[in-house]
Amino acid sequence: MKTERASEILGWMSLQELEWLAEKSAKYCQAVEIGSYLGRSTRALADNTCGRVYAIDTWRNADVHPFMRAPKHMLDPDWCWQGFLRNVKDLIPDRLEVRRRKSLDAALEFAGEDRKFDLIFIDGSHEYEDVKHDIQTWSQLLNEGGLLCGHDFTGKHPGVYEAVRELVPRFKVFDTIWYAA
Repeated sequence: MKTERASEILGWMSLQELEWLAEKSAKYCQAVEIGSYLGRSTRALADNTCGRVYAIDTWRNADVHPFMRAPKHMLDPDWCWQGFLRNVKDLIPDRLEVRRRKSLDAALEFAGEDRKFDLIFIDGSHEYEDVKHDIQTWSQLLNEGGLLCGHDFTGKHPGVYEAVRELVPRFKVFDTIWYAA
């Protein structure tokens, strides 16, 4: 699996998680990622899928992350968006389609297009209500036999932990990735 380019991008996903995501991605042709930040996991998905990845994010509010220590007034409001594009530009449009919008708005668009996915990776907001809505909404767009998964299943993110335990029957965990096929 290819993870070299992904591992060079700033983000929280461990190398083992990138490799897991790359391996799973190679088995599916239509993947969607909710929450892309600077493209670390996007890269692992798109570099290994046999088809296309759809990246969904607003690329806003990224300055709240611990990596960003600069005062808000010193940050370009689009720094995260520009960084993401730099990290994945070679994948657009052949292997990656980007939709800069809120998760649920994108899900409604895809539902209206009668689009379904083989792999859905949820790593957007980590607040309970947001994760709950993402799981409920996006799971309806999962092809039968597909893989629903997400990141940050840890005590550090109780919203993710609680929503997954409540809504995803028979899920499994690899490191901090939760998944159910």
